[in-house]
Amino acid sequence: LCILLFVKEQSLGVAKVREVLVEAKFPGHRLREVMAALGDSHSDDAAQLLLDLANESDRFLTNVTHEWVDALTSSKSAKAKEVLLSISLSDTPPVKGLKLVSHGIDERLANYLASAARAHQDVRDRFFALSNEVLSNGRRHLLAKVFAHLGTAEAALAALNLMRDGSTERIPYELRRMIESTFMEQQPDAGTSNAYSLVPRDASAVRARLFDMASDDPQRRKSAIDLLAEIELSRHAYGRPISEARHPALESGKPWPPIPLPT
Repeated sequence: LCILLFVKEQSLGVAKVREVLVEAKFPGHRLREVMAALGDSHSDDAAQLLLDLANESDRFLTNVTHEWVDALTSSKSAKAKEVLLSISLSDTPPVKGLKLVSHGIDERLANYLASAARAHQDVRDRFFALSNEVLSNGRRHLLAKVFAHLGTAEAALAALNLMRDGSTERIPYELRRMIESTFMEQQPDAGTSNAYSLVPRDASAVRARLFDMASDDPQRRKSAIDLLAEIELSRHAYGRPISEARHPALESGKPWPPIPLPT
């Protein structure tokens, strides 16, 4: 079956593989090598077959989710890219029953999606716009990882939109880590391996955005206050950069800390 995917008439080879798989109905764990070959063939037809296999039953991806995602991310076909982007961007993801967090595939997907966002401005803009929408916890978690992989100031500000006071996870873990890296830097200790010192880093833009949320965004107010308080505690412990003002947005005319504080 793997050899068939690399014959000269590739579409005919993929069609024959599809025919055999439909007839034989192999469980997912029997197809690990075939899935890898489908990805390495870089064929739109092969990517479509991967999608169809995942959707043929709710149990197909059990124990082979990593291999399935790896096959798509290794493919250079337009169809594979479309499937991977739609998992995070589409309101109706193309794969039924795909649990992003529980299957542990989010890191693989996030790395791929971040690369796509770096390479294509339109993809990056769609991710930034998506951060303002109401998303499932799985998609919020994945998008937070994408922004963390991007690692830019623009991505950090967009990631703040993923906070939701009413959610079971108000501040996604990856978002918290990303914000921590914007206001504290790990500076390696000279002459000592595997050791570093925490050094404060200017976080004026993030603090100003959080202050706006704390003042005017009822969906994120408490989460924004929590992050602002975390930053202030770090400043008390490690000092404040000279370039960073005490008030996050002095020109707003609003008091800092905000009054009244959220309960």
